[in-house]
Amino acid sequence: MRNFNILGYSFSSYWSMLVIGAITVIVISILRAKRYKISYVKALIMAFFVVVLGCLGAKMLYMIQNPASSFSWRGGMSLYGSVFLIPVGFVIISLMLRVRYAKCMDFIAVYGPLFFAVMRVGCYLNGCCGGIIIDFFGDYLVPPVQLIECALDVAIMAFLLWRERNIKTFGFQYPIFMVSYSGIRFFIEFIRNTQKIYCFLSEGQWISIFTFVMGLCILLFLFKEEKNYEKYKINN
Repeated sequence: MRNFNILGYSFSSYWSMLVIGAITVIVISILRAKRYKISYVKALIMAFFVVVLGCLGAKMLYMIQNPASSFSWRGGMSLYGSVFLIPVGFVIISLMLRVRYAKCMDFIAVYGPLFFAVMRVGCYLNGCCGGIIIDFFGDYLVPPVQLIECALDVAIMAFLLWRERNIKTFGFQYPIFMVSYSGIRFFIEFIRNTQKIYCFLSEGQWISIFTFVMGLCILLFLFKEEKNYEKYKINN
Protein backbone atom coordinates (compact mmCIF):
# COMPACT_ATOMS: atom_id res chain seq x y z
CA MET A 1 0.00 0.00 0.00
CA ARG A 2 1.42 3.37 -1.05
CA ASN A 3 1.36 6.14 1.52
CA PHE A 4 1.69 9.91 1.37
CA ASN A 5 4.21 11.33 3.82
CA ILE A 6 3.37 14.88 4.89
CA LEU A 7 5.25 16.63 7.71
CA GLY A 8 6.39 13.29 9.08
CA TYR A 9 2.89 11.75 9.04
CA SER A 10 1.99 8.81 6.82
CA PHE A 11 -1.38 8.72 5.06
CA SER A 12 -2.82 5.87 3.02
CA SER A 13 -3.16 6.92 -0.62
CA TYR A 14 -6.52 5.15 -0.87
CA TRP A 15 -8.05 6.85 2.15
CA SER A 16 -6.43 10.16 1.24
CA MET A 17 -8.36 10.05 -2.02
CA LEU A 18 -11.53 9.26 -0.09
CA VAL A 19 -11.02 12.42 1.99
CA ILE A 20 -10.43 14.43 -1.19
CA GLY A 21 -13.65 12.98 -2.61
CA ALA A 22 -15.58 13.89 0.54
CA ILE A 23 -14.32 17.49 0.46
CA THR A 24 -15.23 17.74 -3.24
CA VAL A 25 -18.75 16.49 -2.51
CA ILE A 26 -19.20 19.15 0.17
CA VAL A 27 -17.99 21.96 -2.11
CA ILE A 28 -20.16 20.86 -5.05
CA SER A 29 -23.18 20.47 -2.76
CA ILE A 30 -22.91 24.10 -1.69
CA LEU A 31 -22.55 25.25 -5.30
CA ARG A 32 -25.60 23.25 -6.46
CA ALA A 33 -27.94 23.91 -3.54
CA LYS A 34 -29.51 27.00 -5.13
CA ARG A 35 -30.21 25.14 -8.36
CA TYR A 36 -32.29 22.57 -6.45
CA LYS A 37 -33.88 25.18 -4.20
CA ILE A 38 -32.63 23.62 -0.97
CA SER A 39 -30.81 25.33 1.89
CA TYR A 40 -27.06 25.09 2.31
CA VAL A 41 -27.56 23.26 5.60
CA LYS A 42 -29.70 20.56 3.96
CA ALA A 43 -27.21 20.29 1.10
CA LEU A 44 -24.37 19.73 3.58
CA ILE A 45 -26.39 17.14 5.50
CA MET A 46 -27.07 15.24 2.28
CA ALA A 47 -23.38 15.43 1.36
CA PHE A 48 -22.45 14.05 4.77
CA PHE A 49 -24.81 11.10 4.50
CA VAL A 50 -23.73 10.33 0.94
CA VAL A 51 -20.17 9.88 2.22
CA VAL A 52 -21.19 7.87 5.30
CA LEU A 53 -23.69 5.60 3.53
CA GLY A 54 -21.36 5.20 0.56
CA CYS A 55 -18.46 4.00 2.71
CA LEU A 56 -20.71 1.81 4.85
CA GLY A 57 -22.41 0.22 1.84
CA ALA A 58 -19.10 -0.46 0.10
CA LYS A 59 -17.72 -2.05 3.25
CA MET A 60 -20.83 -4.15 3.86
CA LEU A 61 -20.83 -5.60 0.34
CA TYR A 62 -17.13 -6.39 0.60
CA MET A 63 -17.74 -8.34 3.80
CA ILE A 64 -20.64 -10.21 2.17
CA GLN A 65 -18.37 -11.13 -0.73
CA ASN A 66 -15.56 -12.06 1.67
CA PRO A 67 -17.26 -13.61 4.72
CA ALA A 68 -13.95 -14.73 6.21
CA SER A 69 -12.75 -11.13 6.53
CA SER A 70 -13.13 -9.19 9.76
CA PHE A 71 -14.49 -5.64 9.85
CA SER A 72 -11.77 -3.06 9.43
CA TRP A 73 -11.90 0.32 7.71
CA ARG A 74 -8.36 -0.34 6.52
CA GLY A 75 -9.53 -3.38 4.59
CA GLY A 76 -11.15 -3.69 1.17
CA MET A 77 -14.33 -2.13 -0.15
CA SER A 78 -16.77 -3.02 -2.92
CA LEU A 79 -18.07 0.18 -4.51
CA TYR A 80 -21.32 -1.36 -5.74
CA GLY A 81 -22.46 -1.59 -2.13
CA SER A 82 -22.83 2.19 -2.02
CA VAL A 83 -25.04 2.15 -5.14
CA PHE A 84 -27.60 0.03 -3.29
CA LEU A 85 -27.38 1.34 0.27
CA ILE A 86 -27.59 5.07 -0.52
CA PRO A 87 -31.10 4.92 -2.08
CA VAL A 88 -32.35 2.93 0.91
CA GLY A 89 -30.78 5.28 3.44
CA PHE A 90 -32.10 8.37 1.72
CA VAL A 91 -35.67 7.25 2.23
CA ILE A 92 -35.10 8.23 5.85
CA ILE A 93 -32.88 11.23 5.07
CA SER A 94 -35.49 12.74 2.74
CA LEU A 95 -38.16 12.42 5.42
CA MET A 96 -35.85 13.90 8.02
CA LEU A 97 -35.00 16.89 5.82
CA ARG A 98 -38.54 17.22 4.42
CA VAL A 99 -37.21 17.17 0.88
CA ARG A 100 -38.88 15.04 -1.78
CA TYR A 101 -37.11 11.72 -2.18
CA ALA A 102 -36.85 12.10 -5.97
CA LYS A 103 -35.24 15.52 -5.55
CA CYS A 104 -32.74 14.14 -3.03
CA MET A 105 -31.75 11.30 -5.35
CA ASP A 106 -31.29 13.62 -8.31
CA PHE A 107 -29.20 15.95 -6.16
CA ILE A 108 -26.83 13.23 -5.00
CA ALA A 109 -26.67 11.24 -8.27
CA VAL A 110 -23.55 13.06 -9.52
CA TYR A 111 -21.65 12.05 -6.39
CA GLY A 112 -21.72 8.38 -7.41
CA PRO A 113 -19.46 8.75 -10.46
CA LEU A 114 -17.48 11.49 -8.70
CA PHE A 115 -16.63 9.25 -5.77
CA PHE A 116 -15.95 6.24 -7.97
CA ALA A 117 -13.57 8.29 -10.14
CA VAL A 118 -11.66 9.54 -7.11
CA MET A 119 -11.50 6.09 -5.52
CA ARG A 120 -10.19 4.54 -8.74
CA VAL A 121 -7.30 6.98 -8.58
CA GLY A 122 -6.78 5.68 -5.05
CA CYS A 123 -6.83 2.11 -6.40
CA TYR A 124 -4.22 3.06 -9.00
CA LEU A 125 -1.92 4.63 -6.39
CA ASN A 126 -2.50 1.69 -4.08
CA GLY A 127 -1.71 -0.83 -6.82
CA CYS A 128 -4.99 -2.74 -6.48
CA CYS A 129 -7.87 -3.52 -8.88
CA GLY A 130 -5.43 -3.70 -11.79
CA GLY A 131 -5.76 -5.03 -15.32
CA ILE A 132 -4.97 -8.36 -16.92
CA ILE A 133 -1.69 -9.01 -18.72
CA ILE A 134 -2.19 -8.59 -22.47
CA ASP A 135 0.19 -10.04 -25.06
CA PHE A 136 0.51 -7.22 -27.61
CA PHE A 137 2.66 -8.51 -30.48
CA GLY A 138 5.19 -9.98 -28.10
CA ASP A 139 5.07 -7.12 -25.62
CA TYR A 140 3.23 -7.72 -22.38
CA LEU A 141 1.04 -4.82 -21.35
CA VAL A 142 -1.15 -4.20 -18.31
CA PRO A 143 -3.89 -1.68 -19.13
CA PRO A 144 -4.44 0.96 -16.41
CA VAL A 145 -8.06 -0.07 -15.89
CA GLN A 146 -8.35 2.09 -12.77
CA LEU A 147 -7.59 5.24 -14.77
CA ILE A 148 -9.74 4.13 -17.70
CA GLU A 149 -12.71 3.67 -15.38
CA CYS A 150 -11.88 6.98 -13.69
CA ALA A 151 -12.12 8.80 -17.04
CA LEU A 152 -15.44 7.12 -17.87
CA ASP A 153 -16.82 7.95 -14.41
CA VAL A 154 -15.91 11.60 -14.96
CA ALA A 155 -17.77 11.46 -18.28
CA ILE A 156 -20.89 10.15 -16.52
CA MET A 157 -20.65 12.90 -13.92
CA ALA A 158 -20.25 15.54 -16.64
CA PHE A 159 -23.33 14.22 -18.45
CA LEU A 160 -25.43 14.29 -15.26
CA LEU A 161 -24.31 17.84 -14.49
CA TRP A 162 -25.14 18.90 -18.05
CA ARG A 163 -28.51 17.18 -17.93
CA GLU A 164 -29.63 18.77 -14.67
CA ARG A 165 -29.37 22.23 -16.24
CA ASN A 166 -32.46 21.40 -18.27
CA ILE A 167 -34.19 19.05 -15.84
CA LYS A 168 -37.98 19.38 -15.71
CA THR A 169 -39.05 16.54 -13.43
CA PHE A 170 -37.18 14.75 -10.68
CA GLY A 171 -36.35 11.09 -10.42
CA PHE A 172 -34.29 10.26 -13.51
CA GLN A 173 -30.73 11.15 -12.52
CA TYR A 174 -29.92 8.29 -10.17
CA PRO A 175 -31.25 5.48 -12.39
CA ILE A 176 -29.32 7.05 -15.31
CA PHE A 177 -26.22 6.80 -13.15
CA MET A 178 -27.02 3.16 -12.33
CA VAL A 179 -27.48 2.22 -15.99
CA SER A 180 -24.44 4.10 -17.31
CA TYR A 181 -22.04 3.02 -14.56
CA SER A 182 -23.07 -0.63 -14.65
CA GLY A 183 -22.64 -0.58 -18.44
CA ILE A 184 -19.05 0.66 -18.35
CA ARG A 185 -18.20 -1.51 -15.36
CA PHE A 186 -19.43 -4.63 -17.18
CA PHE A 187 -17.00 -4.08 -20.06
CA ILE A 188 -14.14 -2.85 -17.86
CA GLU A 189 -14.28 -6.18 -15.99
CA PHE A 190 -13.15 -8.01 -19.15
CA ILE A 191 -9.72 -6.37 -18.89
CA ARG A 192 -9.62 -6.25 -15.11
CA ASN A 193 -7.72 -8.88 -13.15
CA THR A 194 -10.72 -10.55 -11.53
CA GLN A 195 -11.79 -14.18 -11.49
CA LYS A 196 -14.28 -15.10 -14.21
CA ILE A 197 -15.95 -17.99 -12.44
CA TYR A 198 -19.68 -17.68 -13.13
CA CYS A 199 -20.40 -18.54 -16.80
CA PHE A 200 -17.12 -16.82 -17.77
CA LEU A 201 -18.20 -13.61 -16.07
CA SER A 202 -16.84 -12.09 -12.88
CA GLU A 203 -18.87 -11.38 -9.77
CA GLY A 204 -18.67 -7.67 -10.61
CA GLN A 205 -20.17 -8.31 -14.05
CA TRP A 206 -23.13 -10.17 -12.60
CA ILE A 207 -23.72 -7.31 -10.17
CA SER A 208 -23.44 -4.94 -13.14
CA ILE A 209 -26.14 -6.87 -15.01
CA PHE A 210 -28.42 -6.76 -11.97
CA THR A 211 -27.79 -3.01 -11.49
CA PHE A 212 -28.34 -2.28 -15.19
CA VAL A 213 -31.66 -4.13 -15.25
CA MET A 214 -32.82 -2.45 -12.04
CA GLY A 215 -31.89 1.02 -13.27
CA LEU A 216 -33.48 0.39 -16.66
CA CYS A 217 -36.73 -0.80 -15.07
CA ILE A 218 -36.86 2.36 -12.95
CA LEU A 219 -36.27 4.55 -16.00
CA LEU A 220 -38.95 2.79 -18.03
CA PHE A 221 -41.40 3.19 -15.16
CA LEU A 222 -40.59 6.90 -14.83
CA PHE A 223 -40.93 7.50 -18.57
CA LYS A 224 -44.27 5.73 -18.58
CA GLU A 225 -45.59 7.59 -15.55
CA GLU A 226 -43.91 10.95 -16.15
CA LYS A 227 -47.20 12.72 -17.00
CA ASN A 228 -48.58 11.61 -13.64
CA TYR A 229 -45.67 13.06 -11.68
CA GLU A 230 -46.44 16.76 -11.89
CA LYS A 231 -45.61 17.09 -8.20
CA TYR A 232 -41.96 16.40 -9.00
CA LYS A 233 -41.60 19.51 -11.13
CA ILE A 234 -38.43 21.38 -10.23
CA ASN A 235 -40.29 24.67 -9.81
CA ASN A 236 -42.36 23.29 -6.93
